Amino acid sequence: MTGTRDTELGGDSWTTRTEPFGNMPPGCKWLGVISGASHLNFAGAGMSRKTEVLAAQTIGAFLQGVRKGDCSPPGRIGGVELSAK
Repeated sequence: MTGTRDTELGGDSWTTRTEPFGNMPPGCKWLGVISGASHLNFAGAGMSRKTEVLAAQTIGAFLQGVRKGDCSPPGRIGGVELSAK
């Protein structure tokens, strides 16, 4: 998971944080991008409550799908753009 304001220390775009997902082989994997979330939000600062709730919902949906043998994402979870491979 990453956020659209999760820039690198050098100032590169948040999209660079999606590269590991892009380089992974296919399988039961999701990439979640939270709209407006920064690196510090994932660390508990700023709008961290919203980020925590969205991350927990996404992880819960992923685990529920895995238990059912279905790794396809449910679409959009209120501010999280999901991709699967």
